Amino acid sequence: MEEIVADFSAINDLASLVSFVRKYGLETKEHPDTFVVNTHEGQIHGMTVEVVHRWRDRCRAFQVRPDGNNIELKIADEEGKIIFSSTVSYLDDI
Repeated sequence: MEEIVADFSAINDLASLVSFVRKYGLETKEHPDTFVVNTHEGQIHGMTVEVVHRWRDRCRAFQVRPDGNNIELKIADEEGKIIFSSTVSYLDDI
């Protein structure tokens, strides 16, 4: 689990998120929520891993700001109990 957490903590843009998802063989799923870009799920060493990619519009009147991205990781044991949860954030390039 330490390697998963370290790799997750290093996510700082879309390319590193895609790399993380591919490295751990997570399945990408569409999500009905407008502000959820994708969810990624899979099993790693008997643990259930879920990664949720959300975006938020940071613009205000008369201001152009890059979109913000929040990436949430949840790891559950074989019984479904959440044993780790963390969030990383990054801004899109303008």
